[in-house]
Amino acid sequence: MDLAEQLTDKKFQSVNYATEAPFINQLGCDTIILGPESIDQARQPDEYISLDYVVPTVHIPQQMINKVCF
Repeated sequence: MDLAEQLTDKKFQSVNYATEAPFINQLGCDTIILGPESIDQARQPDEYISLDYVVPTVHIPQQMINKVCF
């Protein structure tokens, strides 16, 4: 989680919506949920993603892979 916080400049927070993460955790895998949208508009009737979030959101997993795997 520290790496995700470093790369996003955001503090970890819990949110109240469903993902597959608990099921993946049961398999023994650590999980983290990253998404391009603002949590304020996530899971709302007119949910949308601003294009300003797309490019940075693609770079975060790329940076994580480079730091952890190489």
